[in-house]
Amino acid sequence: MGVRGCRVVTKCGERRREFAFDHVFTSGQEQVFAKLGRPMVEEAYQGYNVCLFAYGATGSGKTHSMHGGPERGTRGLIPRICKKIFDKAQERLAQDPQLALALTVQYVEVYNEQVRDLLQCSYQKGDKLKNLDLHQGPNNMTVVKGVTEHAVADVESILQLVKLGNSRRQVSPTNRNEHSSRSHAVLQLLLTQANEQECKELGSIITLVDLAGNERVAVTDDMFSESRTINQSLLTLGRVLNYYASGNTGRVPFLRDSKLTRLLGHCFGGNARTYMLATVVPSEGHFRESMFTLDYAQNAKLIANVPVINRKKLKRPIESSRKVQKRSAVAEDSDDEGNAEGDIDPYGFDDLELTPRNVYTAGADAAHSHRAMGASRQHICRSASQASLEASGLSSDLLTELLQLRRLVADKDRSCTEMGRALSMAQEECALYKAEAEAVREANAALATRFDSLAALHANLQTQREHGWEPRESTLQLRDHLMRETARLQQQALAQVREADSLRQQLRQEVDARSGPASTATETWHSPLLSETVQLS
Repeated sequence: MGVRGCRVVTKCGERRREFAFDHVFTSGQEQVFAKLGRPMVEEAYQGYNVCLFAYGATGSGKTHSMHGGPERGTRGLIPRICKKIFDKAQERLAQDPQLALALTVQYVEVYNEQVRDLLQCSYQKGDKLKNLDLHQGPNNMTVVKGVTEHAVADVESILQLVKLGNSRRQVSPTNRNEHSSRSHAVLQLLLTQANEQECKELGSIITLVDLAGNERVAVTDDMFSESRTINQSLLTLGRVLNYYASGNTGRVPFLRDSKLTRLLGHCFGGNARTYMLATVVPSEGHFRESMFTLDYAQNAKLIANVPVINRKKLKRPIESSRKVQKRSAVAEDSDDEGNAEGDIDPYGFDDLELTPRNVYTAGADAAHSHRAMGASRQHICRSASQASLEASGLSSDLLTELLQLRRLVADKDRSCTEMGRALSMAQEECALYKAEAEAVREANAALATRFDSLAALHANLQTQREHGWEPRESTLQLRDHLMRETARLQQQALAQVREADSLRQQLRQEVDARSGPASTATETWHSPLLSETVQLS
């Protein structure tokens, strides 16, 4: 595997393939952020929905690219994007003092086709996260019913929430990664911008997705069910990519086959600017997974989205800060009542609700009010959605069984091809052995002719001896020499025949072992040398 500019070249034997992408990165988190993260933040502030998802095999570097390490130079895309959001907010507020900004966070994972809230406030260590339902919201957006939204005022707060969510993700050791993510993590940042004078509001959703790896697991593995669900959701996502890459538009018939594709439905062929980060390992041991990832990314590159700016006109002026403070006081009273009932947040994130202390503004009372109003309006819209769920098209068990049957058919086809090649080789070897046997027959016939001449000579000598003729010494020596030579030739011929029979038996055993005892015709041949003995005395 090699890199030429923005092209990736792979070669396996004589087969060579070339893939073209927008960017090809070798290493360095800063370079990846400059090409992907920075443009995403700029587009989000323009009012566009943006999405970035990392796809690749287990251990290829997806989570490292998205989250990175603790050092400044190793930080991944998520912490860099979060910092850039607040840096950009400072610039916008300095340019427009009448601007009000609000940023809320929600973090969920899709594990075994169940959506779970990673920032669940009532979670205690050792508890299981609650499974949440998906509903169809406004503008064909899929919303998670009951998910918690946290308003953040600085980059440290959002990174603390992300760290908390990552600690609750489902991870398991695999052959290639000791802390492999076994779930798809979806982080959504809801950015709202409002201007009181212009009575306009811009809203955008920043979706950051860390997909689980597509590692192959044996059927007897304990994690087979878990890996089957991961592969099913990735397969459905691939089908969605293929559908849009083929130029199709409109509703995708199999979009609801997976919770992951429902959550990301607006990111493909819809109202979003979507970026895909494909991670590969350039080594021979990962060649198959890398080729699958490159094909996946090639299809994603062919999708043409039509994003639009999410702009709407405000119907009334922004409320005063006194009303916001009043609502905040009511919210605090409600929180106290909830804690009295036992709903306690052990991590202390209850104070990240929409209160004036956590509302990110330019310092004006109107900005405080509008951020609280905008975030509350988004929360109410998501919570009030009551659309019924449609039935899924194909169950996971049937899909898995279909995939297994396809693999069995492919294995049978490969076995038949190998048996055909083995049979062809066996037929060629049989032809060679038949030629050798024919040569032995010809040699046997020549030897038999010579035996006949020697027998006639022997009979002639016997006749002459009976009539009183005594052969001379030279004639006796000649006779002895002929007898010895005849015996040697006979032994040589017998050895050749035995060798031919042994090779024939070995060939028959090999053919029987490859294609079965019933698929190979047998041929029996006996040498006349083994059934006839000529004695000369």
